[in-house]
Amino acid sequence: GMGASFNAATDRIDVADHSSLSITGNLTISGWAKINTQPADTKYVCIARKYTATGNQRSYSLIYYNGAGTYTLYGDISGNGSTATTASFNITQDTLWHHYAMVYVPSTSITLYIDGKQVNQQTTSVPASIFDSTAITYLGSDGSGSADTYLDEVIIENVAWSAARVKQQYTFAKGRYGII
Repeated sequence: GMGASFNAATDRIDVADHSSLSITGNLTISGWAKINTQPADTKYVCIARKYTATGNQRSYSLIYYNGAGTYTLYGDISGNGSTATTASFNITQDTLWHHYAMVYVPSTSITLYIDGKQVNQQTTSVPASIFDSTAITYLGSDGSGSADTYLDEVIIENVAWSAARVKQQYTFAKGRYGII
């Protein structure tokens, strides 16, 4: 892919609220990220996010977050717009390309994958549907001090991929990112 480079506090791609991103059922977010400079403390890189706290407009989010030097992949799903159920996994910091994915199955699970491998699954308090917010969907910076980052092949799809499908997506593309 061609990818996109984000290297400033406000570098991001904004997509206006659109019916194709107003997913309320099964969901997969998948994308490649290369984080050259880690986000500042309490800041994050958005792989994809339709989510804002203003006016309780939370839907879904897959982010890479810095919490006091602990780097964590978070997958969030909100069923009511104001609170979210989260799956998370602490990440070893590096500057290599990685494939990140979140799969949501209503009332069942939120599953996180890194490089084709399942790293966490949340099965408690999983919403029956995703809140259809009017928030923009954005990729890249959180708007307040993100990192030097590349994103590529970001997919937001209204299908819950199987673990085999996530692995296939990783395996198919990994050679393009210098992964043998």
